[in-house]
Amino acid sequence: MVQHLRASAAAVVGGSPPTEPILATVLVIIALVAAVITVLSSDRGSGGEGESRANAGGSGEAAGAGREGDIEEGLNVYRPIGAVPIDAPDDPPDLPPPEAGKKKKASKSIAHAHFEGKSLVHFHLDVEDGGPQCGIVQLSVVAMNADLQTIDEFDRYVRPPSNAVWSEKTCAVHGLSREDPRIAGANDIVYVWREFHNFIERNLPDGKVGMLVAWNGRGSDMTKLFQVTEILYRGVLEMPKGLQFFCDPMMTIKHYTKCALYETRRPSKREGYGLDVVYREAFGRRIKDDFEGGAHNSLNDARAQAKIFADERVFPFIDLPLFDRPR
Repeated sequence: MVQHLRASAAAVVGGSPPTEPILATVLVIIALVAAVITVLSSDRGSGGEGESRANAGGSGEAAGAGREGDIEEGLNVYRPIGAVPIDAPDDPPDLPPPEAGKKKKASKSIAHAHFEGKSLVHFHLDVEDGGPQCGIVQLSVVAMNADLQTIDEFDRYVRPPSNAVWSEKTCAVHGLSREDPRIAGANDIVYVWREFHNFIERNLPDGKVGMLVAWNGRGSDMTKLFQVTEILYRGVLEMPKGLQFFCDPMMTIKHYTKCALYETRRPSKREGYGLDVVYREAFGRRIKDDFEGGAHNSLNDARAQAKIFADERVFPFIDLPLFDRPR
């Protein structure tokens, strides 16, 4: 189950998609409006020539009867009823009939070509934060190539602003605080973000495409990332352009009932889809047993997630499409 990263970003922050497509759309609209004004001005200047052409023998009205719109010659753009024609032919061709039967559903993910071509680099990301009014305090990434081998790691602590409000409840989970030497001696998010940006780009050589992977990403980590790029530092910091896709392995396991780690298929009868729960089900060990410092250290969580992602019981489902209901 893979999504376009930018579409996921807009859904997470509840805002607009990136500005480039919007600007392109605005420019197209302006061009069309200018064309409309030109045509209308030409009609007025010709003493009603446009009106007489439309009414001559009723041919214009008859040609459009029973049709919902026309095809603009040369542009191959559908023109709804009431739109001003742009050099439209006198007798535009009929629209092709709709294809019979139901639309064929996709059998693979939108990144299938990159899976097949082994051009994907998977970036397993996890963050820890100090609460909603504090921000990110640790940012970690494990880079994995198309052969599911770890090729690089990134791990940075982050010093929040001096006026940040730390949540005691949140900090009790990971044990970090304002006074922690790892936080006090860390760089701010602007500096760390640029390091993160460089890490992604250097692990994407020519011809490679990045996929961001985050456990329960849309409900947690992705929200925190896009608060940085779309709210707090909009126009200053941005997601690396090499990251084109997004995948949440937790949602994949939860979505596909044939996955061996799906809740009702587990021999142990363990419930839930928390990272440590699924890791224990998959490997018979807790995250703390395999990685020093245990869970809720973002580097350990990213490593654990990467191990689950690459497991033969999970990875075959990653390149499957997203459906409305569990399969």
